[in-house]
Amino acid sequence: MDTVDELADSCRAHVGPVDVDAVRPRLDGGRVAFVRARDGRRFVVKQHGTDEGFARELRAYRDWLPQLGEAVPQLVAAEPDRRRLLLTHVDGENATDVPADSLREELAHERAGAFLARLHRVVPSEVSRTFGAELAARLAARLPRLQTAAAITARERAALERYAERIGRLDAVEVGVCHLDFSPRNWLIRPYGAVAVVDFEHTKRDALTRDLCRLAHRSWRGRPHLRMAFFRGYRRRLTPNQEHQLALYAGLEAVTALSLGMDVGDPGMLQIGRRLVAEVTGNA
Repeated sequence: MDTVDELADSCRAHVGPVDVDAVRPRLDGGRVAFVRARDGRRFVVKQHGTDEGFARELRAYRDWLPQLGEAVPQLVAAEPDRRRLLLTHVDGENATDVPADSLREELAHERAGAFLARLHRVVPSEVSRTFGAELAARLAARLPRLQTAAAITARERAALERYAERIGRLDAVEVGVCHLDFSPRNWLIRPYGAVAVVDFEHTKRDALTRDLCRLAHRSWRGRPHLRMAFFRGYRRRLTPNQEHQLALYAGLEAVTALSLGMDVGDPGMLQIGRRLVAEVTGNA
Protein backbone atom coordinates (compact mmCIF):
# COMPACT_ATOMS: atom_id res chain seq x y z
CA MET A 1 0.00 0.00 0.00
CA ASP A 2 1.39 3.38 -1.00
CA THR A 3 2.10 5.96 1.67
CA VAL A 4 0.23 9.24 1.97
CA ASP A 5 3.24 11.04 0.50
CA GLU A 6 3.28 8.70 -2.48
CA LEU A 7 -0.39 9.39 -3.13
CA ALA A 8 0.25 13.11 -2.89
CA ASP A 9 3.10 12.78 -5.39
CA SER A 10 0.49 11.94 -8.04
CA CYS A 11 -0.83 15.47 -7.57
CA ARG A 12 2.50 17.27 -7.22
CA ALA A 13 3.68 16.05 -10.59
CA HIS A 14 0.65 17.63 -12.29
CA VAL A 15 -0.61 20.54 -10.19
CA GLY A 16 2.31 21.51 -7.98
CA PRO A 17 2.66 21.38 -4.17
CA VAL A 18 -0.35 20.02 -2.29
CA ASP A 19 -1.49 19.31 1.24
CA VAL A 20 -3.34 16.09 2.07
CA ASP A 21 -6.64 16.78 3.84
CA ALA A 22 -7.75 13.17 4.34
CA VAL A 23 -7.13 9.58 3.20
CA ARG A 24 -9.89 6.99 3.22
CA PRO A 25 -9.82 3.26 2.47
CA ARG A 26 -11.81 1.83 -0.43
CA LEU A 27 -13.83 -1.38 -0.31
CA ASP A 28 -11.68 -2.91 -3.07
CA GLY A 29 -8.49 -2.50 -1.03
CA GLY A 30 -7.45 0.80 -2.59
CA ARG A 31 -7.52 4.28 -1.09
CA VAL A 32 -8.76 7.78 -1.84
CA ALA A 33 -6.77 10.87 -0.88
CA PHE A 34 -8.35 14.33 -0.75
CA VAL A 35 -5.74 17.00 -1.42
CA ARG A 36 -5.56 20.78 -1.70
CA ALA A 37 -3.20 22.72 -3.92
CA ARG A 38 -1.52 25.84 -2.56
CA ASP A 39 -3.73 27.99 -4.81
CA GLY A 40 -6.89 26.54 -3.19
CA ARG A 41 -7.87 24.05 -5.89
CA ARG A 42 -8.91 20.65 -4.59
CA PHE A 43 -8.33 17.24 -6.11
CA VAL A 44 -8.92 13.57 -5.44
CA VAL A 45 -6.28 10.85 -5.89
CA LYS A 46 -8.13 7.59 -6.37
CA GLN A 47 -6.03 4.45 -6.08
CA HIS A 48 -7.89 1.34 -7.17
CA GLY A 49 -7.37 -2.04 -5.58
CA THR A 50 -8.00 -3.97 -8.81
CA ASP A 51 -6.89 -3.64 -12.41
CA GLU A 52 -10.44 -4.22 -13.63
CA GLY A 53 -11.96 -1.37 -11.64
CA PHE A 54 -9.18 1.00 -12.66
CA ALA A 55 -9.55 0.14 -16.35
CA ARG A 56 -13.33 0.60 -16.29
CA GLU A 57 -13.19 3.97 -14.56
CA LEU A 58 -10.36 5.25 -16.74
CA ARG A 59 -12.30 4.35 -19.87
CA ALA A 60 -15.39 6.09 -18.49
CA TYR A 61 -13.48 9.32 -17.83
CA ARG A 62 -11.71 9.25 -21.18
CA ASP A 63 -14.46 8.09 -23.52
CA TRP A 64 -17.85 8.93 -22.06
CA LEU A 65 -17.84 11.44 -19.20
CA PRO A 66 -16.26 14.51 -20.85
CA GLN A 67 -19.64 15.22 -22.45
CA LEU A 68 -21.26 15.65 -19.03
CA GLY A 69 -19.24 18.70 -17.96
CA GLU A 70 -19.40 19.83 -14.34
CA ALA A 71 -21.89 17.09 -13.41
CA VAL A 72 -18.90 14.75 -12.94
CA PRO A 73 -15.29 15.10 -11.77
CA GLN A 74 -12.75 15.84 -14.48
CA LEU A 75 -9.79 13.57 -15.21
CA VAL A 76 -6.48 15.38 -14.67
CA ALA A 77 -4.06 12.46 -15.05
CA ALA A 78 -3.84 8.67 -14.88
CA GLU A 79 -1.04 6.39 -13.63
CA PRO A 80 -1.88 2.87 -14.88
CA ASP A 81 1.19 1.27 -13.28
CA ARG A 82 -0.12 2.28 -9.84
CA ARG A 83 -3.84 2.15 -10.69
CA ARG A 84 -4.24 5.82 -9.78
CA LEU A 85 -6.52 8.51 -11.13
CA LEU A 86 -6.12 12.20 -10.38
CA LEU A 87 -9.52 13.88 -10.51
CA THR A 88 -10.91 17.31 -9.77
CA HIS A 89 -12.84 17.53 -6.52
CA VAL A 90 -16.59 18.12 -6.77
CA ASP A 91 -18.24 20.07 -3.97
CA GLY A 92 -21.66 19.10 -2.71
CA GLU A 93 -23.71 17.53 0.05
CA ASN A 94 -24.04 13.78 -0.15
CA ALA A 95 -27.62 12.89 -1.02
CA THR A 96 -27.75 10.32 1.80
CA ASP A 97 -27.48 13.20 4.28
CA VAL A 98 -30.61 14.96 3.04
CA PRO A 99 -33.62 14.57 5.39
CA ALA A 100 -35.90 11.73 4.34
CA ASP A 101 -39.20 12.68 2.70
CA SER A 102 -38.09 16.28 2.31
CA LEU A 103 -38.56 18.36 -0.82
CA ARG A 104 -34.76 18.39 -1.19
CA GLU A 105 -34.69 14.59 -1.32
CA GLU A 106 -37.41 14.55 -3.96
CA LEU A 107 -35.57 17.19 -6.00
CA ALA A 108 -32.36 15.16 -5.74
CA HIS A 109 -34.09 12.16 -7.31
CA GLU A 110 -35.52 14.33 -10.07
CA ARG A 111 -32.13 15.87 -10.88
CA ALA A 112 -30.48 12.44 -10.66
CA GLY A 113 -32.99 11.19 -13.22
CA ALA A 114 -31.98 14.02 -15.55
CA PHE A 115 -28.31 13.12 -15.10
CA LEU A 116 -28.88 9.45 -15.86
CA ALA A 117 -30.83 10.34 -18.99
CA ARG A 118 -27.80 12.31 -20.20
CA LEU A 119 -25.43 9.44 -19.41
CA HIS A 120 -27.65 6.98 -21.24
CA ARG A 121 -27.54 9.23 -24.32
CA VAL A 122 -23.75 9.59 -24.40
CA VAL A 123 -23.63 6.86 -27.05
CA PRO A 124 -26.59 5.41 -28.94
CA SER A 125 -28.15 2.43 -27.20
CA GLU A 126 -28.75 -0.89 -28.94
CA VAL A 127 -31.42 -3.54 -28.54
CA SER A 128 -29.88 -6.94 -27.80
CA ARG A 129 -31.67 -10.27 -28.15
CA THR A 130 -28.99 -12.13 -26.21
CA PHE A 131 -28.11 -9.85 -23.28
CA GLY A 132 -30.55 -11.59 -20.95
CA ALA A 133 -28.48 -14.75 -21.27
CA GLU A 134 -25.36 -12.82 -20.26
CA LEU A 135 -27.08 -11.43 -17.16
CA ALA A 136 -28.39 -14.89 -16.28
CA ALA A 137 -24.88 -16.32 -16.51
CA ARG A 138 -23.59 -13.64 -14.11
CA LEU A 139 -26.25 -14.55 -11.57
CA ALA A 140 -25.80 -18.31 -11.86
CA ALA A 141 -22.01 -18.15 -11.63
CA ARG A 142 -22.15 -16.67 -8.13
CA LEU A 143 -24.56 -19.18 -6.60
CA PRO A 144 -22.20 -22.11 -5.83
CA ARG A 145 -19.85 -19.89 -3.81
CA LEU A 146 -22.74 -18.32 -1.90
CA GLN A 147 -24.18 -21.72 -0.99
CA THR A 148 -20.76 -23.07 0.02
CA ALA A 149 -20.33 -20.08 2.33
CA ALA A 150 -23.80 -20.70 3.79
CA ALA A 151 -24.97 -17.30 2.59
CA ILE A 152 -27.92 -19.00 0.88
CA THR A 153 -29.67 -22.31 1.43
CA ALA A 154 -30.24 -25.02 -1.17
CA ARG A 155 -33.87 -23.89 -1.45
CA GLU A 156 -32.83 -20.27 -1.98
CA ARG A 157 -30.29 -21.32 -4.58
CA ALA A 158 -33.00 -23.19 -6.47
CA ALA A 159 -35.21 -20.09 -6.37
CA LEU A 160 -32.38 -17.91 -7.65
CA GLU A 161 -31.65 -20.41 -10.41
CA ARG A 162 -35.26 -20.06 -11.53
CA TYR A 163 -34.77 -16.30 -11.60
CA ALA A 164 -31.66 -16.80 -13.72
CA GLU A 165 -33.65 -18.94 -16.15
CA ARG A 166 -36.31 -16.25 -16.46
CA ILE A 167 -33.69 -13.53 -16.96
CA GLY A 168 -32.06 -15.67 -19.61
CA ARG A 169 -35.29 -15.66 -21.59
CA LEU A 170 -35.52 -11.86 -21.67
CA ASP A 171 -35.85 -10.46 -25.16
CA ALA A 172 -35.20 -6.96 -26.54
CA VAL A 173 -32.89 -5.69 -23.78
CA GLU A 174 -31.74 -2.11 -24.42
CA VAL A 175 -27.99 -1.83 -23.88
CA GLY A 176 -25.96 1.36 -23.44
CA VAL A 177 -23.46 3.11 -21.16
CA CYS A 178 -24.45 2.53 -17.52
CA HIS A 179 -23.12 3.79 -14.18
CA LEU A 180 -24.08 0.49 -12.46
CA ASP A 181 -23.85 1.81 -8.90
CA PHE A 182 -26.41 4.55 -9.36
CA SER A 183 -27.71 5.37 -5.89
CA PRO A 184 -27.88 8.38 -3.55
CA ARG A 185 -24.55 7.51 -1.94
CA ASN A 186 -22.89 8.54 -5.22
CA TRP A 187 -24.86 11.75 -5.71
CA LEU A 188 -23.63 15.16 -4.59
CA ILE A 189 -26.19 17.94 -4.24
CA ARG A 190 -24.77 21.23 -5.46
CA PRO A 191 -26.15 24.80 -5.24
CA TYR A 192 -29.68 25.30 -6.56
CA GLY A 193 -30.40 21.57 -6.37
CA ALA A 194 -28.08 20.46 -9.18
CA VAL A 195 -26.75 16.90 -8.80
CA ALA A 196 -23.23 15.75 -9.58
CA VAL A 197 -22.34 12.06 -9.69
CA VAL A 198 -19.12 10.29 -8.68
CA ASP A 199 -17.57 6.80 -8.63
CA PHE A 200 -17.55 5.30 -12.11
CA GLU A 201 -15.49 2.17 -11.47
CA HIS A 202 -18.42 -0.07 -12.47
CA THR A 203 -19.31 1.92 -15.58
CA LYS A 204 -19.60 -0.06 -18.80
CA ARG A 205 -22.10 -1.00 -21.51
CA ASP A 206 -24.94 -2.92 -19.88
CA ALA A 207 -28.72 -3.15 -19.79
CA LEU A 208 -30.08 0.36 -19.22
CA THR A 209 -32.67 -0.98 -16.79
CA ARG A 210 -29.82 -2.35 -14.65
CA ASP A 211 -28.98 1.26 -13.80
CA LEU A 212 -32.30 1.49 -11.93
CA CYS A 213 -31.71 -1.57 -9.74
CA ARG A 214 -30.24 0.16 -6.69
CA LEU A 215 -33.07 2.66 -6.71
CA ALA A 216 -35.94 0.28 -7.44
CA HIS A 217 -34.94 -2.39 -4.95
CA ARG A 218 -33.59 -0.12 -2.20
CA SER A 219 -34.35 3.62 -2.35
CA TRP A 220 -37.86 3.54 -3.85
CA ARG A 221 -39.30 0.75 -1.75
CA GLY A 222 -42.48 2.08 -0.16
CA ARG A 223 -41.66 5.57 -1.45
CA PRO A 224 -43.36 5.94 -4.84
CA HIS A 225 -43.00 9.72 -4.78
CA LEU A 226 -39.22 9.33 -5.22
CA ARG A 227 -39.71 7.07 -8.21
CA MET A 228 -42.14 9.59 -9.71
CA ALA A 229 -39.62 12.41 -9.12
CA PHE A 230 -36.85 10.41 -10.79
CA PHE A 231 -38.86 9.75 -13.92
CA ARG A 232 -39.84 13.42 -14.13
CA GLY A 233 -36.14 14.09 -14.57
CA TYR A 234 -35.43 11.03 -16.71
CA ARG A 235 -38.26 12.07 -19.06
CA ARG A 236 -38.81 8.58 -20.30
CA ARG A 237 -41.22 6.00 -18.92
CA LEU A 238 -40.34 2.33 -18.79
CA THR A 239 -42.15 0.08 -21.21
CA PRO A 240 -43.99 -2.98 -19.84
CA ASN A 241 -41.06 -5.09 -21.06
CA GLN A 242 -38.58 -2.91 -19.16
CA GLU A 243 -40.73 -3.01 -16.00
CA HIS A 244 -40.63 -6.81 -16.29
CA GLN A 245 -36.84 -6.73 -16.63
CA LEU A 246 -36.47 -4.51 -13.57
CA ALA A 247 -38.64 -6.81 -11.47
CA LEU A 248 -36.56 -9.85 -12.45
CA TYR A 249 -33.33 -8.04 -11.59
CA ALA A 250 -34.30 -8.36 -7.91
CA GLY A 251 -32.64 -11.78 -8.08
CA LEU A 252 -29.47 -10.35 -9.60
CA GLU A 253 -29.43 -7.49 -7.10
CA ALA A 254 -29.82 -9.95 -4.22
CA VAL A 255 -26.84 -12.00 -5.34
CA THR A 256 -24.75 -8.89 -6.05
CA ALA A 257 -25.40 -7.49 -2.56
CA LEU A 258 -24.61 -10.80 -0.85
CA SER A 259 -21.42 -11.30 -2.87
CA LEU A 260 -20.18 -7.78 -2.20
CA GLY A 261 -21.08 -8.02 1.47
CA MET A 262 -19.06 -11.21 1.77
CA ASP A 263 -16.09 -9.87 -0.17
CA VAL A 264 -15.66 -6.69 1.84
CA GLY A 265 -17.23 -7.71 5.15
CA ASP A 266 -20.04 -5.16 4.95
CA PRO A 267 -22.90 -6.08 7.34
CA GLY A 268 -25.24 -3.52 5.77
CA MET A 269 -24.77 -4.98 2.30
CA LEU A 270 -25.29 -8.49 3.66
CA GLN A 271 -28.53 -7.37 5.28
CA ILE A 272 -29.77 -5.93 1.98
CA GLY A 273 -28.83 -9.14 0.21
CA ARG A 274 -30.58 -11.32 2.78
CA ARG A 275 -33.76 -9.25 2.55
CA LEU A 276 -33.84 -9.49 -1.22
CA VAL A 277 -33.06 -13.21 -1.20
CA ALA A 278 -35.96 -13.79 1.19
CA GLU A 279 -38.29 -11.87 -1.13
CA VAL A 280 -37.04 -13.69 -4.22
CA THR A 281 -37.47 -17.04 -2.49
CA GLY A 282 -41.07 -16.19 -1.67
CA ASN A 283 -41.88 -14.90 -5.16
CA ALA A 284 -39.98 -17.31 -7.41
